[in-house]
Amino acid sequence: PSHDTMGLFGLDTLSQKTEEKLEELLWDAIQESEELCTDPEANEALQSMWQQICEGNGLEHGSVQVHLVEDSEINAFALPGGHILIHSALVQHLESPEELAGVLGHEVAHVQLNHISKKLAKEVGISLLLSAAGGGSAAGEAIKEIIGYLSSSAYDRSLEKEADLKSIEYLKNSGIHPKALLGVMEKLESESQTDLPS
Repeated sequence: PSHDTMGLFGLDTLSQKTEEKLEELLWDAIQESEELCTDPEANEALQSMWQQICEGNGLEHGSVQVHLVEDSEINAFALPGGHILIHSALVQHLESPEELAGVLGHEVAHVQLNHISKKLAKEVGISLLLSAAGGGSAAGEAIKEIIGYLSSSAYDRSLEKEADLKSIEYLKNSGIHPKALLGVMEKLESESQTDLPS
């Protein structure tokens, strides 16, 4: 199949146009449902760390956008189309800028390795994705379901391992010690009671 029909999900059932529409609708819904942090100091610190990771790894700064969200849940997740959402509660829970870099490195690894689309195509299913992108009364519920899924469910352990290895590479290239990632994972494990990957 051509690039137009292969698209984001690696399947020939979603066209490029449909994918772009879905990405746009997901981001619109996030902006309506979430309160983006407007604190200039907090945003500047986040963007500065993101800039360091981009420069260290030859990533185009605007290709993935990082946003700070006012939310009391300790969490971070990525949307298809390259939006990374970091909850304010997670930032408050971290002990250093390097740990924030660990979060960013891990989430951008999921984006760059195309994990979000793999996860959605496999576990949400093409019919729900088409329903979400199609507009109309069913789209709103489908969009909510997809966002809920992205923000709350884990990736396959194999994808997590791949993202961890990639994020270690990102951190090292940015002059940040990869132990920062371990610190973040230990904090998240204590919050969620999940087992830390070996």
